[in-house]
Amino acid sequence: MRIGRNLFVVMMLFACVSPSRGQETAVPKLYQDLYQSLDAQLTLAAKSFGKADTAYQPTFGVELTAANGNRGLQLLEPRVRQGVSVNLDAFQTLGVNGVTVAACYPMFLKDFPNSADYLAFYKFVVSEARRRHLKVLFKIGEAFHDPVHGHLPVGEFYKNLTPERFMRQKREMIEIALRELQPDFLTVANEPDTSAMNTSLDFSPDHFIRYVEAFTKGLTRGKTKIGAGAGTWSPLTYWTRLATETDVDYLDMHIYPVNFDFFTRRPLEVADLAAKNGKSLVIGEGWLYKSRDGELGKQGLSYVELYSRDVFSFWAPLDSKFIGDLVQYSRAHPVEYMSLFWVQYLYGYVDYTPALAKAAPGELQQHGVLSAVGNIVAKKPSSTGKAFQRYITAPQ
Repeated sequence: MRIGRNLFVVMMLFACVSPSRGQETAVPKLYQDLYQSLDAQLTLAAKSFGKADTAYQPTFGVELTAANGNRGLQLLEPRVRQGVSVNLDAFQTLGVNGVTVAACYPMFLKDFPNSADYLAFYKFVVSEARRRHLKVLFKIGEAFHDPVHGHLPVGEFYKNLTPERFMRQKREMIEIALRELQPDFLTVANEPDTSAMNTSLDFSPDHFIRYVEAFTKGLTRGKTKIGAGAGTWSPLTYWTRLATETDVDYLDMHIYPVNFDFFTRRPLEVADLAAKNGKSLVIGEGWLYKSRDGELGKQGLSYVELYSRDVFSFWAPLDSKFIGDLVQYSRAHPVEYMSLFWVQYLYGYVDYTPALAKAAPGELQQHGVLSAVGNIVAKKPSSTGKAFQRYITAPQ
């Protein structure tokens, strides 16, 4: 989803970094109410998801955040390719058999600077995944603008963007990705609210469905499955119309907040829509938002602030529980492909201190990445990574 300029450059400096301590610590008083409410929601979700089919094995993947398109020109630095290979080697030891890779419109278009180099980079990424027998979910979103997570220079390209130009150009990028990369799964649109924020276009249901139809109609798909979706926090209307009015092969859920009914009910509604309309289910992104109800929405905290909370080791038991719920859901409904997003926490956290908690969000997230680097190189997962490994290799 949202990866910053400096957030993953440190992953290229792994030779100088030793594994982090990052032990699970007591929950600070500031977060005890939040911890308890999230724990209760996760328990409720596990009860609502039903019994897992232990004979069913989805493709389990993780996000290759080191290759996220929002990193922009950093992707073209020589050591990034080495970092990609190191990350993929570490992911394999977890037992995953898939990897999720995110590019941004308009990276592959010939009139966008360095487009040929970006395409060559992603060809390398896909070939490295194939060499390790990993399935690839490739997704094409829109670039971010915030200073922590968005550094692809799209300002001029997005200036005065119209729906017609957006549909035409993104369709062209989708066709290039299909032809040149041939991923197993290609998600052409997701998180309409995020896309609206990034492009300033209208992504209400009518417009969103119009975009998806423009992206998918008449595509030469080959062996690639085409999908689209939304966050589970989005109104059900998006899901209903995707399932009934488009020719996507799968519905792609992004699961972050567990507040309200976003986790206990919405995934069940989407599963029902998929089953009734002959669509597969995919969880293209998932991680536990550390948010109180009142911290969500326009009057709440920014996603940058909320993501920075993830770095602290006292969250590890809840992250493990959330992952267990996702695996249970994936086997119960069933999901064809399920992928976790913030992969650094599968390898390391930092211990909470009041002083560290006052750091800027971007700085906190860099601490989280630094805590993981040595462990990624050593293929030494955190307690959360070990839980994920256990869940996907030993059916519940």
